Amino acid sequence: MGNVLYDILIGVAIGLLVPLFVFVFRYLRRKFRGYSRCVFLHSAEEINEKISNLDFLRFERGKQLDGTLLHELYEKDMRSITIRDANNRRTIKIPYLEVINFIQHPDTKIHIEPLAITEEFDLSEHLNEATEPALNDVLTRKPHTTDDSHPRMASLEKVGENEYCCSFERTTYFKQIRTNLTMDYPIEVENEGETTNRHMEIRRMAQADHDASMKVADPGTHPYTLPSLSESGLANVVGVSAIWCMGQAGNRKYYLLPRKENVGVYENRLGMPSGDIECPQKDVFPNDSLVDFLEWEIAREFAEETGIADIDNAPELYSKPLDVKKIYHRTKMQIIPLAFLREMLRGGKPQMFFLIRTEDIDEKTLQNSFKKSLGNLEFSNSYFTSAKLSTEVACNYLYAQAYLQHCDLDNDCVDVSRVKVNE
Repeated sequence: MGNVLYDILIGVAIGLLVPLFVFVFRYLRRKFRGYSRCVFLHSAEEINEKISNLDFLRFERGKQLDGTLLHELYEKDMRSITIRDANNRRTIKIPYLEVINFIQHPDTKIHIEPLAITEEFDLSEHLNEATEPALNDVLTRKPHTTDDSHPRMASLEKVGENEYCCSFERTTYFKQIRTNLTMDYPIEVENEGETTNRHMEIRRMAQADHDASMKVADPGTHPYTLPSLSESGLANVVGVSAIWCMGQAGNRKYYLLPRKENVGVYENRLGMPSGDIECPQKDVFPNDSLVDFLEWEIAREFAEETGIADIDNAPELYSKPLDVKKIYHRTKMQIIPLAFLREMLRGGKPQMFFLIRTEDIDEKTLQNSFKKSLGNLEFSNSYFTSAKLSTEVACNYLYAQAYLQHCDLDNDCVDVSRVKVNE
């Protein structure tokens, strides 16, 4: 009798719980259906609040890249920016060496000489051997990574007022993994024991300067200046990134998505359209303007990662042609160069910040276009928006706000307070 009563009670409980679970599931699906689309867009107020809670003294930290010593190592080269946020007015240092500020000098030219990539960048035999564990570790976690060809910035020199000249060599993504992307991965080097790429760069430059006082074992005690690109022994592929802004002053929205785990850098942080430039077709740059080429490359990365492109103005000079069949939405876009910098977390890797402005695009279109793009390989279409900003996003955003607010970064204060800003 007891067993029968027990079975009846279990049956009644299941009969009550199943409809309850169905009701809760349907309620949550209705409630968060719109929110799952809104995760693509963030208001200026939301990003400003994240900026005010971001500790710029504590940069990204991981096995491959450790930003805990950046302030001590590169303090002299770090860009200072004064901001006004929820913590009132303060001056912060970002982990970038600013080379060219296009907000202040929009007519700056960077000529490419020669116009074709003729040299191959190679790592020394002992460095190849020492960095093999770092490469294998990355490939174990990302087994489908391919060793694509990329142009390495071999030099950048100022040759006149608002005029620069640069040159490129050919390198590969695996060489970038061995150097820029694993700067702090422990490696064993003959006659040196356990060290890192960052320490080896410091030691190599110290020896070049005949500075015997610079101790590799304690690099934080000696402020260090990044070597020039012509002196650097790293892969140094140029990266491009863009803050995407929609709307007008007082009602701006920004496109950000959380990056997945096991990406090259800034995993589980809010990220933006970005990537490394690829070798131009037939290894020949279309003209002598690096800025033009970088604009085309960020447009290509943007289209690949969002599924949205300005087809009417897309040149046939990309490093590789756009697959128009994968473009879900077409729109007019304005691409604005903000700054050319060198990122200290990745050992002085060159980087161009952009601002991209478009018309308003509804969240459903953004979601559908994202599903068709390559962005789903790198970003997560998550319900949750509690992820912190990556350092790269935060710094690019500050430059974008300086442009939108017509700021002179050397004298003015960038307003990222939580109140709306009427630029």
